[in-house]
Amino acid sequence: MVARRRSWVVGGSVVAVAVVAVVGALLNSAPASRTIANTPTPGGPRPTVVHAESPGAVQGWARSLAVTMPTDLLGFGAVPPCRPRDHAVGWLAREEAKPGDRSWRAALGPGGQPRVVGYLGQQSAVCGDSVSVHLSGSGPVRVKLFRIGWYTGAEARLVWSSAPLLAHERRQAAQSGPTRAIHEAWPADLSIPIITAFEPGLYLAEFVSLADGSASLAPLTIRDPAGREPLLVQLSAATWAAYNPYGGASLYGGYRFAGPGGTTRGGSSGTANRSFEAALDRPLTSDGLRELLARDVPLVHLVEQLGSDVGYATDFDIDATPGLLLQHAELVIPGHSEYWSGRMLRGAMAARNAGVNEAWLGANEAYWQMRVNRDAQGRPVGVVCYRSMSDPTAGFDPSAATVKWSSNPGPVVDTGSLVGQRTTGRKFESGLRLMSAPAWLVAGTSLQVGALLRDTVANEADGVLTWRGLSPRLQVIAAGGFRRQRSGPVRPIDMTYYTAPSGAAIFAVGTTDWLCEIDGSCPGHRISPATASLLRILTVNVLKALSDPAMGRLNPSVPTPLRAIGAIVRLLPPDQIGLAGTQAD
Repeated sequence: MVARRRSWVVGGSVVAVAVVAVVGALLNSAPASRTIANTPTPGGPRPTVVHAESPGAVQGWARSLAVTMPTDLLGFGAVPPCRPRDHAVGWLAREEAKPGDRSWRAALGPGGQPRVVGYLGQQSAVCGDSVSVHLSGSGPVRVKLFRIGWYTGAEARLVWSSAPLLAHERRQAAQSGPTRAIHEAWPADLSIPIITAFEPGLYLAEFVSLADGSASLAPLTIRDPAGREPLLVQLSAATWAAYNPYGGASLYGGYRFAGPGGTTRGGSSGTANRSFEAALDRPLTSDGLRELLARDVPLVHLVEQLGSDVGYATDFDIDATPGLLLQHAELVIPGHSEYWSGRMLRGAMAARNAGVNEAWLGANEAYWQMRVNRDAQGRPVGVVCYRSMSDPTAGFDPSAATVKWSSNPGPVVDTGSLVGQRTTGRKFESGLRLMSAPAWLVAGTSLQVGALLRDTVANEADGVLTWRGLSPRLQVIAAGGFRRQRSGPVRPIDMTYYTAPSGAAIFAVGTTDWLCEIDGSCPGHRISPATASLLRILTVNVLKALSDPAMGRLNPSVPTPLRAIGAIVRLLPPDQIGLAGTQAD
């Protein structure tokens, strides 16, 4: 169902931060209204985070917010001459008024392996860049670049197309080095010039075989380092890479593969063969591409349909320049942002402490600590995650070991204290029952306390396992549950909201499939159209409310009594309490 396009403009100003790159120094500064004290010098000690031990320790929890913003690795870098963008409010509405093109979906259709695959020389770009295209395959091919958005239901706009060129089969790399990474080194076949007319956003390069019409995709994020849009969408590029099995391995396992260019088919051949580094210079296929299309693209469709200006960045951009978060009123995290570096996480915490609102529209967020492997020019080339203390870094800096954030040997950075919930389970379907119904959230619906949102939790879920370390102001909006075994206890699933002492408002939905349920693109999971419509309204209300810098002060959270959670879960129908492991991946 295609929803009617709506436009809205959020009043109020966004406090900006000036991030300046100076030759010979890397600086990160903020205005007095968002001062972040004790910023460490490059190479200096990592800040220690202490967490409250009980929900009532309001002052102790407030003291735990002494998280500093990491200094920039790259600054904004040298950008070739490019005509400055028009930063007047309403640029996205003008962009969305242009004609769309649904042909980008040709690459999503059923069929065999594409005749041509490829990757781009960088994950994100700014105006003035020239992005290299690396192809492998056979026969004539055309490269197209689409900007993903709404475009009155077409969901994309064609912004650039190459002349036909001839693709060639390239030598396929194998796992190599101590990280078992698969780094392709294909020559560049052409370059895409990033010009002023390419507005910030998520783009997909499509490689279309002119022999059989098959196509494959590669993502590109175009960003504006000077952007001050109310919303900033942080695209989960590190998680796409982690799940990408191209060439025979991902961070999860080795795979049986067949097809042009080593594209994968078949199941895992065991974790013993998995990579410890997910290389970025290779095509994005299979589970990696699915993560992009099911968890991030639905969010882009939705925010662009609303018409309010929005900025974009990837995980790698925030890892390099955490201060970018301070240029926006609201940080929006898509459905499955699983892999976070320490710089990303401390940056998000520092942004919250400076009053930036955050909408976590998924689950299993910031679960694994990763680090970004960069080349000599600072370009990200891989996501490193050993998923155990076998990480060589553990020998000299245990706190930097790429393990679960919850088991980091310390000083622990508690992701639950930021998000308001922690990962509780996966592979099941469950419902949620409303425990509270804030007017700002349920506006435009008939939802009241006790209403049941059937089947809205799927794939992976977060909840309040323990209140230790969480905000004493935590409000549970909706609650659900699942069992690990049929006769076992019910474990929690929660939708949460809290306001920080800085005035920041933090909202989390608690399930990876929330966004793809809205547009019906979840792999193997569907909800009723009526429920999907409700989820859309709730999400729109969240995005609109949190784009106002005063949201937390105008709508402070109402703490939920701990005893109330179990009571509401007991009222769930039996068919709405999931069983772990019963949903297919």
